[in-house]
Amino acid sequence: QHNHNRTVNSVDSPTLSGNSLDAVNPVVDEVGNQWERVTVKLDSGAHEWVFNPSTAKCFELRDTVAPLEGIDFIAANGAPIKNYGQRPVNAFTDEWSKVGVDVNVADAKSNLASGMRITQAGNRIILDEDGSYIENRRTGNSIAIRRENGCFMFDMCVPAAKSKDGNRANNGTKGQTRTSN
Repeated sequence: QHNHNRTVNSVDSPTLSGNSLDAVNPVVDEVGNQWERVTVKLDSGAHEWVFNPSTAKCFELRDTVAPLEGIDFIAANGAPIKNYGQRPVNAFTDEWSKVGVDVNVADAKSNLASGMRITQAGNRIILDEDGSYIENRRTGNSIAIRRENGCFMFDMCVPAAKSKDGNRANNGTKGQTRTSN
């Protein structure tokens, strides 16, 4: 059993403003906060959201019953995938809308978003040649989806993990500064 206290929710008014995020990790906002850009693969067959252990490390990893009892995930090819627990992730989308979701943390190659959980949380998913997106039915807020190597992908931004000295890590790359319009 997994903890399903939170599901994907878009929030009416984003806290940050700015243009779309660039493909630079990390992103730095107008007041100097550093963010980790997280690329997520939309998976219609995934029952749960799953991120790899190096993603969204600024959020606490919580124990769940499954890893405590030695229960792991199973890949499509039948191979076991180590399950470490869950992280409550609060993020911003490429359009600066807030997203909150509990993600399972496992030895996954890609960060996966469960299409089923997204729709159960009151969203619709539109996959179309003229533009794909996830839309919150209540607010109308949307998350752009792009095609990348035959997969549907979207991005979220989370606070960068703090380094050992207490400062936000920059992953060894120069950040892109975000300013408001």
